[in-house]
This record gives sequence, C-alpha cells and structure tokens, in this order.
Amino acid sequence: MPRSSGRALERRIDHRSLEEQRAEALAAGDLAAAAALDRIPTKHLGKANYTGGTFSPGMKIVVASNQRLNAIDERIAQLTRENVGLESAAPATP
Repeated sequence: MPRSSGRALERRIDHRSLEEQRAEALAAGDLAAAAALDRIPTKHLGKANYTGGTFSPGMKIVVASNQRLNAIDERIAQLTRENVGLESAAPATP
C-alpha cells in the first residue's frame, strides 16, 4: 500500500459538464474561470489504454492532441485573465 504524503490534493475533479461549471462561474462573476471552462472537453484515456508503461500508437496521438488543446486553453485563459485585469484597472468612461 502506498504511503500517504499527508498533503491534500490541490485539484478536485468536478463531475459536472464544463458548460454547467462555466454557467456557475459566470453567475459568480468569475470571468477568468468562465473563460478557462469555455473549451472543448478532452477525452479521458483511462487505464485500459495504458499498458506496459506506454500508450499504444493510436493513443499517443490522442495524448498529444489533448496536450496541445490544454496548452491552447491555458493560453486563452491567461490572456483572458490579463484582459479582465486591464478592464478592471481602466478608468470608467462617462
């Protein structure tokens, strides 16, 4: 049995759809979280596709695609957070 590190997990898995999570973030006024959730869901690969320490050739393509999509989503979220920060710092125009 693996030893527990005594640290809590930093991320939680939400069973709700991205659309539901995004709606909640918008209702709470969290535009950065809403932007991060406005994406195409990635495919869960699961243990069945992972054997012997490596993914099958077909699954390697899926993994690479998911990694690229995640990188793009993170960059969009970063730019959105920066834009939200700029908008809140800008003086109101009459």
